[in-house]
Amino acid sequence: MLAALLIGGASRPRLASDLILQLMSIPLLALALWQWSPAPAANAQRWINLVPVLLLALLAAVTAAQLIPLPPEIWQALPGRETIVETYRTLGVELPWRPLSVAPSETYASLLSLVVPASIFLAVCQLDALQRRTLTLIVLAVAAASVVLGLTQVAFGSAGAIRFYDFSNQSEATGFFANRNHYAALLFCAFLLSAVWAGEAHQRFIAFGRRRPFYVALLAAALLLMIALLAAQSMARSRAGLLLAIVAMVGALALAFMTPRQTQGRISTTKILATVFAIASVLGAQFALYRIMQRFDADPLQDARVHFAQTTAETAYKLMPFGAGLGSFESLYGVYEKIENLLPNTFANRAHNDLLEFWLELGLFAALILAAFIIWLGIRAVAVWRRSDEYSLDTSLMRAAVLIVGLLLLHSLVDYPLRTGAMAAVFALACGLLMPPPRSANDRADAPSAAEPRSAPKPQRSGGTAGKRPFRLAPEHHAKVSAETLPPRAATSKDARSNGAGTRTWTSPEGWPEEWKKGDRES
Repeated sequence: MLAALLIGGASRPRLASDLILQLMSIPLLALALWQWSPAPAANAQRWINLVPVLLLALLAAVTAAQLIPLPPEIWQALPGRETIVETYRTLGVELPWRPLSVAPSETYASLLSLVVPASIFLAVCQLDALQRRTLTLIVLAVAAASVVLGLTQVAFGSAGAIRFYDFSNQSEATGFFANRNHYAALLFCAFLLSAVWAGEAHQRFIAFGRRRPFYVALLAAALLLMIALLAAQSMARSRAGLLLAIVAMVGALALAFMTPRQTQGRISTTKILATVFAIASVLGAQFALYRIMQRFDADPLQDARVHFAQTTAETAYKLMPFGAGLGSFESLYGVYEKIENLLPNTFANRAHNDLLEFWLELGLFAALILAAFIIWLGIRAVAVWRRSDEYSLDTSLMRAAVLIVGLLLLHSLVDYPLRTGAMAAVFALACGLLMPPPRSANDRADAPSAAEPRSAPKPQRSGGTAGKRPFRLAPEHHAKVSAETLPPRAATSKDARSNGAGTRTWTSPEGWPEEWKKGDRES
């Protein structure tokens, strides 16, 4: 996860950083599959939990099938292959066996890139709640470092030597990414996670009076990170990032609103977040308002993204039902691009609408995968966003995960954040957070299902657990013992006398239960 966030900021495949991530992901994927142990659940819930796993397997299988060589009689009959056939005939070359994909090398690279998010998702499914929290803190730590790096990049400008990619927004803050839009995506995802941890620090501050200075510092750090993330969002100048950051702010208020009122103390989490938003808005207006307004001066309808989307949709419809092959957009788009939409000295490497590009590449299978995934996401969203009378950090993280997945899908309508290893890892983490953690074999068979998180039970003193000394009262405190705490045999002892209030007073140890007397002899 850490490596993906640090070196997975490029969207172009077959870079050295991609190879490193894939080599790291292969053993993780093998280990996650070897130790796969889904959480016990009812039959209906079990199928719901298996949906993302099955969709991931379907995506990998379809992509692999696109690389299987087909005889000329089959592949030349597929839609959109006329240009390839004409090229071979013009060259006087006999039609060879070809796979379904029009760009097999790109499809192969895309298949390998799936290893990174797949390994993270399947591994997160095997982690317990505490380990999942640790991963969210890693995302926040990298996001905080990205803020510092991004502000430094703006300060040094295009002449600075702190940019990691040749093809990048040289005058903008990009952090560890090559593109400011993907940097902005990390910022609004981390903002939602920081809002959850700010709420947790607030809850700890209310609940633990003796350690309040520590939790005051923790709450201040979380709020400061939220302000920094919003300020960095304005410095990145991504139009989609700014709009989705506003949606993330509304989502953070919704997270605070879901906190039970009886646990919010005198100052509610909603009021704290509203103050943070006000401070961040003032800072953004003070330092980056002019740069932001420059980004919105041009008419968005004149943006080339509109032409990209129109051509991609028309091409995807022509290539139904099998598509052109995952990762084949760049090789295929120029064939169908209209002359009036050509940009001087520029070529389209992405459709800037990842959902349409996914449809072009996988055809009918893309529509099925997206529809099934959105249905699963809606079911999980309804389950985790139900109001509860108890506060739980894990429930808040799951709610934030729903928002993160939804925002990344919205961002994919105007860009391609999930084509980067870093944001694909964040997306996989969010999906993994929505999966119930597995339970060990020592869990009680009659315990409630782990499909929904609950607050941790309060520790209780046990009187008969194996390997522990039985609980007993000290001799000077045995004068008053409630009858409800004693076995029925002890309540009928001849040495007990009623005090008229429903309790029994014990005058000598002879009236104690046998296990209590044994413990007293041991002491």
